[in-house]
Amino acid sequence: MRKLLLLFTFILTTTIVFGQSSSTQIKTRENDNPRFTQIFYVLKSDTSIKHGSYQRLGFNDEIILAGSYKLGKRDSLWVEFLRFSTIITSKGYYANDKKVGVWEYYDSKGILCLKYDYNTNSQVFSLKEKEGNISEMFMKNDTGVVSVRLQRDPFFNGDEQQLWKFLGSNLQYPQEALQKGLKGTVYVSFFIDQYGRAKDHKILRGINEQFNNEALRVVRLIPNDWIPAIYDGQVVTSQYHIPVRFSLK
Repeated sequence: MRKLLLLFTFILTTTIVFGQSSSTQIKTRENDNPRFTQIFYVLKSDTSIKHGSYQRLGFNDEIILAGSYKLGKRDSLWVEFLRFSTIITSKGYYANDKKVGVWEYYDSKGILCLKYDYNTNSQVFSLKEKEGNISEMFMKNDTGVVSVRLQRDPFFNGDEQQLWKFLGSNLQYPQEALQKGLKGTVYVSFFIDQYGRAKDHKILRGINEQFNNEALRVVRLIPNDWIPAIYDGQVVTSQYHIPVRFSLK
């Protein structure tokens, strides 16, 4: 809790430096996902520009993201939390709306799984590599797609928990399937190129047209914030699979 308190103290201090006397607070529910609330400051002179502290709250008003804006751009320390808990899933600094310095990413148990230096675009620490958990995957080269043992798997720039959270927040259950009580899992395949961009999405194993289309839609929404695979000391284009689960609770 002391660590958490210090983080919030820093964010608050940063906000004071920005000078919120020139800002006014806004609290609003997100249009695309009304379960979440945003609390942030905007300039009094231009209410379209965020300036000051920012918080994103879950539907129980728990903080799931906290940071600061400076003249409409993310700035200073940003911290993301696991839903319904105080466990940090990522933390690091922004400058001029870009991640800078070393960011830390944690799993759902609060265990550090990745440190990435955005100044040098290099991985500082990876729990996966430390444990030797490198798998055989498909790589694309000039001759086609081949199966190789990569030196580093491609991965979403952050904890996998963030990726599943993003999918869960944006997934829309097909109405007809919901009415009929249908469920299942669609497997989407795509390639991650040398620049961390996802492309060539396709259904690897589907259910029906409604489920397949929604799975493709939501996976294509994932931000192009991937770390490419490494093979023979070089970044390479590799294949990645994501299961999109449709379940009724």
